[in-house]
Amino acid sequence: MANEHTFTLTEPEMMQTSFDKPRITISGLRIPQMPTKDVLAELRCIPHLKKLRSVKMDDIHNCVVLISEDKDTGYMAAAYLAARHGGVYRDDLLNVSELAEDKFEDDPFDASVFEPDEEFLQEGCLPIYPLCPSQNIFEEMSERGPDGDDHVTIRRGRRRKVQNWAEVDSAHPILIIPNIITYNAVPKIEAQHNMRSLTIVLLHRPKKNRTNTEDYDSSGLAEELRFACAAEVVDLTTPAPDCQYNQAIFTQSLAAHGMRLAPAADAGAMLRRLEQYRERCGGAGNRNIVALARLLAIKFSPCPQGLTTDQVLDYLQLESEKDPEQPKIHHSFDLCGCENVKTQLRSVVDSMRMERRRRDAGLPTSKHGPVLLFAGAPGTGKTTAAQMLCEWMEESLLLETGFGGEGCFQISGAQLKGRYVGQTAPLVHQLFQEHSFLFIDEAYALAEAGKDNDHYAQEAMAQLCIELENLPDDHVVVFAGYGGKENRMRAFLDANPGLASRITTTVQFNAYSPDKELPAIFAKLAADKKLMLPKDWEQIAIPYFTRRAAAEDYGSGREARRLLESCLTAQAHRLAGQLYTETDALCALTADDLRAAIAALERGFTALNSAKAARYGL
Repeated sequence: MANEHTFTLTEPEMMQTSFDKPRITISGLRIPQMPTKDVLAELRCIPHLKKLRSVKMDDIHNCVVLISEDKDTGYMAAAYLAARHGGVYRDDLLNVSELAEDKFEDDPFDASVFEPDEEFLQEGCLPIYPLCPSQNIFEEMSERGPDGDDHVTIRRGRRRKVQNWAEVDSAHPILIIPNIITYNAVPKIEAQHNMRSLTIVLLHRPKKNRTNTEDYDSSGLAEELRFACAAEVVDLTTPAPDCQYNQAIFTQSLAAHGMRLAPAADAGAMLRRLEQYRERCGGAGNRNIVALARLLAIKFSPCPQGLTTDQVLDYLQLESEKDPEQPKIHHSFDLCGCENVKTQLRSVVDSMRMERRRRDAGLPTSKHGPVLLFAGAPGTGKTTAAQMLCEWMEESLLLETGFGGEGCFQISGAQLKGRYVGQTAPLVHQLFQEHSFLFIDEAYALAEAGKDNDHYAQEAMAQLCIELENLPDDHVVVFAGYGGKENRMRAFLDANPGLASRITTTVQFNAYSPDKELPAIFAKLAADKKLMLPKDWEQIAIPYFTRRAAAEDYGSGREARRLLESCLTAQAHRLAGQLYTETDALCALTADDLRAAIAALERGFTALNSAKAARYGL
């Protein structure tokens, strides 16, 4: 029985190995060292993986194709195959320690490219080759610069240059995951098969109850590999959430954290709830089961009586079971002015609510989340609007909830690029998997970088198109950036024809008016800090805001915040000499404070403009 066995592999454990010379990161599965008899014993206790025991693996049969609905099942199958094969522990990898002895007088080679006495791949690691497309969406071949994914391999006195770490001569086993838009996948996999002691190919089989937006024929590719590489094809089944194997993994993971279930607890009911709770993010897969055990230990430890069914079910409360009166439907955007922005964002929320009602009623829905574009000058409230929109959607139970990732996750366009070649696409994919509300600020940075044949930016934009096409209906993505004369957001959309067609709503943020909206923002900021303004403050502030609105470096809403901060500085100078300051004095700004703050700011602007015009000096 599965629940009587202790498993060495409880979840697919990912690992990354980074190299500075050459500058790459290799992702892989950590494979614990297991004797073949132990691997076969564990597989005997896992019904949905039992067929792996009969897979042939020798010098002739060294290519296996796994077809799975979910990655966890596929990764676990690949890990067991690698452990059974044992090739990940053999010391026959690319050894660069010979570089010091190799001399090429006709074509000198820089031995500093590699560190001496270092293996290119780590023992006990099954490297993952994502097999990304050889062409990008700009319909041109990707260019790799001097710091790109280019390697020179020297093995047994022979040297050649390759463009990817996977092309380095090595018998080390490898896991290949073809991208859905990879061109000429079969020849590339066949090349790996010809030099590897074991080649595992993981293909995705879309679920029958989920609309597939991708033209992806896993069975067709599997048949091609069966013919080209004599591959053995294994069609994996996803286990039931409450199967004995999952229950065994759950109890074993709890025990690893010093926890246990109460005698009357129903582990099957807990795992069925987990399947619903994480429906869009792996369901009751191995990683979610192990993560749930860890989180339950954090929340309920110590628990000597054991976890009860009610405790776990309450922790994994579904949206449909929450109090319908809990959402604060009366939420309003606390923005000064911006009436057009408020109207558009209310329409987005209302549309998501109606889609939710249609889904609950069993009616067809779009099954695609909104993608918004915020364009406007600096300081027009784009970030604030995104945060308020996220809060409103969370209160209305419109966003997916799960193990972290809640709230508005803000990231810049430049941060979407990975540090090493091949790391960008997984990074973008992980962000979309972990966060239900993504706010990508300064998105145009990707397009501007992509013009210079930046492989990282092109890879990020290609992956963005894929993620946006498959965006769930309870996820939201907001792109934001400056408009203005150069219209940089327009350049961002023009850089990729697939991006513009995926934007569902465009929101224009106009600059705040200096006579109405800026004074209102200034008053609100002061009220938030419990500050009392003088009676004639508007007569002093409005002329200043009007002068700033005519300047080239007008900061719109940030002008109000900057003025208030300068007022607090002026107040501090005025009160600093007092030994004791009453609370009323700390909460009061005077007209002199306001005038002194404006004078200080304008002196700074004048000095800055003078420095720009001067030929010498600061």
